[in-house]
Parts: sequence; C-alpha cells; structure tokens
Amino acid sequence: MESVYAARRELKHYGCMTDLFGRAGLTKEAKEMIEAMPMKGDIFVWGGLLGGCRTYGNVGVAEKAAEQVVGMKPEDGGAYSAMASVYATTERWDDLVKVRDDEKRGIKKNAGCSLVRLDGLE
Repeated sequence: MESVYAARRELKHYGCMTDLFGRAGLTKEAKEMIEAMPMKGDIFVWGGLLGGCRTYGNVGVAEKAAEQVVGMKPEDGGAYSAMASVYATTERWDDLVKVRDDEKRGIKKNAGCSLVRLDGLE
C-alpha cells in the first residue's frame, strides 16, 4: 500500500479489514491479521472481529476477541451481549448462563442516546 499509494497502514485500515473478514466469515484469518499487526488492536478492531464471530458462531475466536474488548472497556456490556449470542447460537448453554450472570452483576449494554439542542434548549 505504501509503495503504490504512498499511504501508510493505520489502525483504521486494520479495523476495516477486520470488519470485512468478519462479514465474510473469515474470522480465523482476521484474528491472525490482528495478531500480526505492527500496532496493538483497539476496541474497534477486536469488536469488529467479535461481531463476525457472532454472525458465524466461531466460539474460540469470539472468546479471544471478547477477552480483549473486556480488557479495554470492562464496563461496556456489548462484548457480553455478543458472547451470549455466540453461545446461544452454538448451543453452549452453560457458558450462556455464566455470561448472563455477569450481566446480572451490573454490567449492562449501553443504549443509544441522542441529544438535540435548538436555540439553547435541550
């Protein structure tokens, strides 16, 4: 990419590639790419991989991705929700119960929120 387009690979490029691999079901390849990156993957890179694993039910890679996401942002329930979905899809009910227990201990997925300000009014 550098020699042809004079553009250096940045974290956002790896994030896009992870998302593309995940959507194509190539979760193992995405994980290998992340592990070979010259920089540390961020929450978006690992979260993109986790999303692909949720779609295709790749439990082993999903667990690694969720571990990374939770390590970066433990209060965000998105990784727990995605893992619950992976476990349900693959009929791993005992693991699903463990994830749901974590949610009961106060870990919640944040709902989306928008704020509109018009002439100083909120």
